[in-house]
Parts: sequence; structure tokens; C-alpha cells
Amino acid sequence: QAGIDIKAFMMAIVIKTNAYGNVNYEAVLPIKGATDVKVDWGDGTVEELGDVAQDPKHTYTDQNRYVVSIWGNVPRLSYGDYDGTNYTDMVEKIYNWGELGFTKLDGAFKNCKGLTAVPTDDCGAFTEVTDMYEMFSQSGVQEIPEGFFRNAGKLVRVECMFYSCGNITEIPADIFYNCPMLKNVKNAFAATGITHVDK
Repeated sequence: QAGIDIKAFMMAIVIKTNAYGNVNYEAVLPIKGATDVKVDWGDGTVEELGDVAQDPKHTYTDQNRYVVSIWGNVPRLSYGDYDGTNYTDMVEKIYNWGELGFTKLDGAFKNCKGLTAVPTDDCGAFTEVTDMYEMFSQSGVQEIPEGFFRNAGKLVRVECMFYSCGNITEIPADIFYNCPMLKNVKNAFAATGITHVDK
């Protein structure tokens, strides 16, 4: 993906007609509590939001695919807070995890059924993360990238992380090799389509 700023979290949001024939033009970023935030909404709108007390929202004017970029200090990101709403349907792809200082990613992309592809962490984004409970639960993620947890040395909880991700069929070898503090992996891969575990 050309033009990636490694410091930014970058993802694709799609504005489209849903199964009921309706279009929701409003998108949300579930990052309340973040500080020193800047957002490029991908439609020419760039906002310096500073400290974020409420989740930022933005209204698009056209049905299209937009690459949204976020900079700042974002301890937690969780679309799980909007489980069952149109907001989770908009997320399509993550390009880069960035350098936002994540500490908790519980429910980050829960029920984002349009999310099919996620990258490995090439930026050290997961270095301080302790909790990935339900991070991709019931999403459309199709593959666990090799080395996904390479920087997650403080990770403690991955319970239900990939729960009900039916398109996942394989677990990479030594997936948690760099996670010495990991304690809770209950149902991390339950209800997936896994048929093979690399050795």
C-alpha cells in the first residue's frame, strides 16, 4: 500500500447500501479517552481533535471506499462498543497498526463482518497491549498473519479473540512464541474453520 505513514493507524471504511436498502453515511471512531488526536477521514477532511472525550463521528456525502488515518495517543480502540450497529459493517480492511500507544484492544473489531484482511504488526503497535479479548470475534477476518504477535510481549488475554471467524482455516506455527505473559486463551479459536495448525 503506497503512501503509508507508519506512525498512523490506517483502515478502509466503506459507505454503501446495506441489506435493507439503506445507506448510513455517518462513521465513528471508537477512541474516546485518546489524546493529541488527528484524523484524516479520507475524503479531504482532516481534523485536529486534540483530547477526545467522545468518540469522533464524521458524515460522508458519497457512497465510496475511504482510507481513514489516525495519529495520536490512543490507549484503546473498540468497535465492540457498537456491536450490532451499522458502524461495524463499514470497516473493510486494516492497512497499518501505527504507533498510537495501544494498551487494550478488547473488542476492537468485534462483529466487523466486512473486515477480511489485517496486517501483522510491523510498527511495534502491540508492545504495550495486555488485552485482546474478542478483538476479531465474529468478524470476517480470513487469515491470521504469520508473526502477528511478534511484538506482543506483555499480552495476557486473548480469550475469544477469533471466536466465530469461520473463514480462518489455519493457525501459524509458534503463534504465541513471543507472549511469555499470556494466561487466558480460552475459546481464542472456537467456532472457526481451522483444519490445520502449522508445526
